[in-house]
Amino acid sequence: KRQVLILQGGPNDEYSGWRPFSFPKFQQCVLFFAEKLHGLKRQREDIHFPLLTNKLLWFADVNHVKRHETSITGLRYARIQNGPVPNDYVALCRQLHERRIVEYSNRQVLRPLARVDPTVLTVEELETLARTWTQFKGKLDVIVDEAHKEKAWRETPHARLISFKKVI
Repeated sequence: KRQVLILQGGPNDEYSGWRPFSFPKFQQCVLFFAEKLHGLKRQREDIHFPLLTNKLLWFADVNHVKRHETSITGLRYARIQNGPVPNDYVALCRQLHERRIVEYSNRQVLRPLARVDPTVLTVEELETLARTWTQFKGKLDVIVDEAHKEKAWRETPHARLISFKKVI
């Protein structure tokens, strides 16, 4: 089995939301949003899972930093044209795919193959995920625009890591 170096390590700092990267928490957050999005897929065919999941992860970590002064996942996010994305998100999704947690292909498909294990996340983290979903479930068409309104994204140069200091 091939091992992939995921560039999410480093100090617990403003780029990680003052938390070390946790692959298990990342996995549970992806599953949480992938399950929700998969439910909507039955109603709409135009849902782009990886794009929406990336934005929902960003907003969940931002919302958690604002309320609890730390992110959920410890992910480092980079600024790209479509808004914030987890740094090395393709490698991260491939790891989830290789572990049979999600089906991931062609950067278009992200389908849950496992169920969320709520014991991996704290009550506060689960509440943040639920609040984030409620905040955006009816606005998925504009989530990229909402991400572009964030000061942290606007003030970060292209392809650079985004500081969580800019969200508080």
